[in-house]
Amino acid sequence: MLKIFATLASFVMFAAVLWFMTKDMKPASERDVMIGAGFGGVSNGVIVMHLAIPAAMFNADPPKMTESGAQQWDDWIKAKFELRDNAGKPLAWRRRGASDIVDGVHGSLAEWYLEAQLKPGEKYQFDFVSNIATGRRYRDVFTPPSDKCMQTLALKPLKK
Repeated sequence: MLKIFATLASFVMFAAVLWFMTKDMKPASERDVMIGAGFGGVSNGVIVMHLAIPAAMFNADPPKMTESGAQQWDDWIKAKFELRDNAGKPLAWRRRGASDIVDGVHGSLAEWYLEAQLKPGEKYQFDFVSNIATGRRYRDVFTPPSDKCMQTLALKPLKK
């Protein structure tokens, strides 16, 4: 009898834990997308931002290739990442293989980085397209920190 009660109690506890873990879980299309960003602090009136681009991001939605097999990274970056200043002007991205801001941070899984030059105190709108074919878009509006630091940008899904 004690074994039956212990088994039943274990099952109820497992079910309760599972329910608490999943009760607020949203469908994948409604969840935030998290992207790691490093900010270099203010230097000469500019804040350098590095976005960490893990291999999983480009493996899940790879760039197109030319006939000779070269990956079209510039087109892929333009299609997936859009950064605009407060006036709505798009900012340019620069692809980097290393980061003096992010490299060496424990847990960084970046394969490479995107760099943008930001102005202190200004708001920016950052859009990310998770899948180019579907056009699924996520957005975050942020003001870059003036100190050198790492942050996770939480991009919210945009309604279609």
